[in-house]
Amino acid sequence: MLVFTRLTQKMVLPVVLALAILAAIAFPAESKPIQVGNRFNSHSVRGRSGGAINSGDCGFISQQPSQVVNVTQRMNYMQVRVRASGGKPTLLIRGANRRFCSIADDVSGVNPQISGVWVPGRYLIYVGDRTRTRHPFTLTISK
Repeated sequence: MLVFTRLTQKMVLPVVLALAILAAIAFPAESKPIQVGNRFNSHSVRGRSGGAINSGDCGFISQQPSQVVNVTQRMNYMQVRVRASGGKPTLLIRGANRRFCSIADDVSGVNPQISGVWVPGRYLIYVGDRTRTRHPFTLTISK
């Protein structure tokens, strides 16, 4: 019984560490929501594209958004763009009773972006991938 107890104690730390790593991969940390209004200039966040959820027409996304944006007043122009290292990135934005999708252009190599007028509301931004793989990305929001 003493041998089993020592063996169990030696195995506990590696198992706990392995579970912590798996949890970090499966449930990535959610970005802190940002407020966007007249004084807003730009914001960037890095992460990994894709996920296990098939969004339908906008690739595979994670359960949690890559960024949450609270637009506090009408923005006459704002741009959201993605630069990904590999894969076929997509940009899905849900909010203000609308859904927008942008897909990387295979011919010109242009990364996904969405720009224009933004009305007040809460927007969930997902960086997905059409190949169901995960790649490093930088998401930039600017006006």
